[in-house]
Amino acid sequence: MPEITIDNVKQRIQSLRTFSTIDPEFYAKENGAAHIIAKDVGEKMKVTQLRKFFGHIKQIQAKYKGKKDDVKVEKGELYLLMPELAYALGRQLISKDFYELMKISLNPEKIPTVKDFNCFVDFLSAVLAYHKMGKGD
Repeated sequence: MPEITIDNVKQRIQSLRTFSTIDPEFYAKENGAAHIIAKDVGEKMKVTQLRKFFGHIKQIQAKYKGKKDDVKVEKGELYLLMPELAYALGRQLISKDFYELMKISLNPEKIPTVKDFNCFVDFLSAVLAYHKMGKGD
C-alpha cells in the first residue's frame, strides 16, 4: 500500500459525499490518515490548541447526544468553528495543512447529519490519540 500523505488525506476527504462514508480503516489504523495528520500536527501545533478545538467539537456533539442519526446538524455551528481555526493559524498555533483539512472536513455538505458529525468526531479523536502517542505527554 502506498504511503499516505496529508495531501492524500485532504483529497480523500474532499471526495467524500458525506463524512459517514469514510472508512475507519483509512484513518484509524497505525500509519493511516489520523496518524499522518497527528505527525504533521505534532511538529507544528501545540497540543493545547488541538485539545481546545476538540473541546468545542465535543460540546457540539453533546448537544446532539441521544438524537437520531438522521437529525440535521446546524450549519452555523460548523461555520463558527472556522474563525477559531483562522485565529490559531494567524498566530501560527496550527499548521496550514491542518487548517485546510478542517476547512474541507467542516463543510456542512460533508456533515449534514448527526451520524456524519459523529464520524467526524471519531476521525478527530483518532488524530488526537495519535498526537498524544507521539508527544508522550
